[in-house]
Amino acid sequence: MEFRNKWDGVAEYTEVSTNIVSGVMDIGQSGDYDLMFVGKGRFPSSMVAELADREAEHAALGPIGDMLACPGRGIVSSVLVVQQR
Repeated sequence: MEFRNKWDGVAEYTEVSTNIVSGVMDIGQSGDYDLMFVGKGRFPSSMVAELADREAEHAALGPIGDMLACPGRGIVSSVLVVQQR
């Protein structure tokens, strides 16, 4: 909520909670955004279960970051992966 209040009109915050994989892919492929921030390790593993069978090419990015960083997926946005400690 603090992010939304501070950056309203400058940046857009979109939280994907239903089908995270298709939601994030849709955003990355849309061309509507120059930069996507994704968190690593925040979502329960059940939300990204469909990525479990896929071998990670960039495991350090987490399952969503790895999916967005793999070539051939049509992602046109830059991606920044953030991990809170």
